[in-house]
Amino acid sequence: MNLKGIKLTWLGHATFRMETSAGKIVIIDPWIMHNPKCPESEKKVKKVDVLLCTHGHLDHIGDAVELIKQHQPLVVGMPELCGWLQTKGAKSVSGMNKGGTQTVAGDVKVTMVHANHSSGAEDGDACNLLKPKAVVPMHFGTLPLLTGTPAELRRLVSGVEVVEMKPGETIS
Repeated sequence: MNLKGIKLTWLGHATFRMETSAGKIVIIDPWIMHNPKCPESEKKVKKVDVLLCTHGHLDHIGDAVELIKQHQPLVVGMPELCGWLQTKGAKSVSGMNKGGTQTVAGDVKVTMVHANHSSGAEDGDACNLLKPKAVVPMHFGTLPLLTGTPAELRRLVSGVEVVEMKPGETIS
């Protein structure tokens, strides 16, 4: 997988930290401090330039308000979620909807795509829809209900590289 100079660290569950080649820090779905899979060494966040929030479930925005108060990053997410985070202290927000693309942190393009969440089964169609070259499994093993594994995903997708990471691991 070619990350073109970006360092990607999985912090467990759905939380990732990206460091761009210019040193900008992007955190996706900030659930860090109370995330049981996040390594202790990663629980103190030193810098955040952009928070990408996919949706408002606690396991995806659990630390957003605290990180906003500490670092005042640009917050990107659904307009309603951005509005709510503004009431909690966010000074810089950029709402977007499905199909939208924004450039953040200088040169990182973010596109919001549709995702089925807690509502349906697609039997192997999520990767077929997007046709990625590689995927990084996440959102597994944190809670008893989340029983899927990267090995199971690997069996369901063909022609797609499945990059398995451990919490706290960085790839670049």
